[in-house]
Amino acid sequence: MTPTLHTADSLAALPDRDLDAVIAEVVFGWTWGDVPPDADGENAGKCLTPNGDVPPWKGFELPPKGKLHHAYFCPPWSREWQDAITAGKRAGLQIPLCELQSPRAVAIAAILAVQSMNEQTV
Repeated sequence: MTPTLHTADSLAALPDRDLDAVIAEVVFGWTWGDVPPDADGENAGKCLTPNGDVPPWKGFELPPKGKLHHAYFCPPWSREWQDAITAGKRAGLQIPLCELQSPRAVAIAAILAVQSMNEQTV
């Protein structure tokens, strides 16, 4: 499957959690895991995790009811400076992070940087 190539405009149009999901996939290499049905036997789905495994993990359980957003396990990379800087460093951003005006800007720059690196290695 060919990965989706994102543009600055397409990324800017995404809601925060969807942008976090793109960061998880593109920058951190997270994969999709199957979420089992909830306590009512409903709301099965998929979400991104670091290795495609969905809890229970030691010390963590899924909520008993309700559908999980596909970015449920993603840190708030597009909303919190510390998380955005982690994504920027992971992507190897060469511009001073202080020049970017918001965590969203760092997140978008990180995605575009990784995409650019991936295009050059193909």
